[in-house]
Amino acid sequence: MPNNALFKSKILSVDGARQTCSYFSILKNKGVGAIIKHYADTPDYASRYYNKAFAAEVMAKGMDETRPGIAPSKLIYLDWGKIEALDPNDGNLHTGYIYNRTVGTLGTLKTDRHPQVDYDWQVGNIFCIGFCRTIGYMVFDVRSQYDQYGTNPNEVKAGDPNAPVGTWTWQPKVANTPAPITSAGYPTEPCRWHDAGFEAAYYYAQCARTEGTPWQYCRYQFKDTGVWVEPKTDGTTILEHASAFDGPYVNTPNARRGRPDAMYRIKENAVDVWVFDPSRGKNSYETLILNPVPNVMIEVNVQGSKLALFNTVQFFF
Repeated sequence: MPNNALFKSKILSVDGARQTCSYFSILKNKGVGAIIKHYADTPDYASRYYNKAFAAEVMAKGMDETRPGIAPSKLIYLDWGKIEALDPNDGNLHTGYIYNRTVGTLGTLKTDRHPQVDYDWQVGNIFCIGFCRTIGYMVFDVRSQYDQYGTNPNEVKAGDPNAPVGTWTWQPKVANTPAPITSAGYPTEPCRWHDAGFEAAYYYAQCARTEGTPWQYCRYQFKDTGVWVEPKTDGTTILEHASAFDGPYVNTPNARRGRPDAMYRIKENAVDVWVFDPSRGKNSYETLILNPVPNVMIEVNVQGSKLALFNTVQFFF
């Protein structure tokens, strides 16, 4: 389980964190930088958020440059918005996954591409890990001339001549009608996932008032339970979030894997607070009470794995 002593040992001390990566000792703990690389490597990818959030915190602990909650200067997040098998034994997860796009009134373009992760889930990952736990988001962008953005939905980009046969197929409504291929045509697959970084950056820009202060785990409760989820003081909160309810590995009907992650930042009388539950489906709703500081209570109805951000003012009485 994530809250096992094995994983806790990696975050309880600087030495423990440095033992997770050999180059901390190779580089004598100086000038170490890291990219938190995030590929969804299984169709059941929701719990990967906890892995990468924890990885970012462990690397920050090992770098030992800043206070907890403030990212080191050489720690950054790289995210790809698709699912890819990283183990060669898994084969190609996208085999048989085809995008169909109607092109004007002429026909349909069929392309073999990797499936994309849930958009809201990706925005939450980039914001909560890339902007709140590292210094920013590095876009994983492999677009070639064959799949760049276009301006005309009634035209298409050409297929890559080096791609395997069958990965780009034109099916006209009238036989022998050629595909309307132009440089202005739309790409062969949806590019919505490229927007996720910009949306996450927009949300983070709303937290400018508290810039320079550390992100801290937020106290919260599920409404009407009367039970508060209290942040740990030893740095293991994210491990407890991942282990909550049925844990991250159970695969039974109605199981719940993990609980919401929530953080806040305070500067003078400004408070920024967010909550994100990576493991919930689109049609799930629940009401939480966020209590970042004593004088602030925020009731929020969280939908699925959609980031909820609040910018408020703390009034001292």
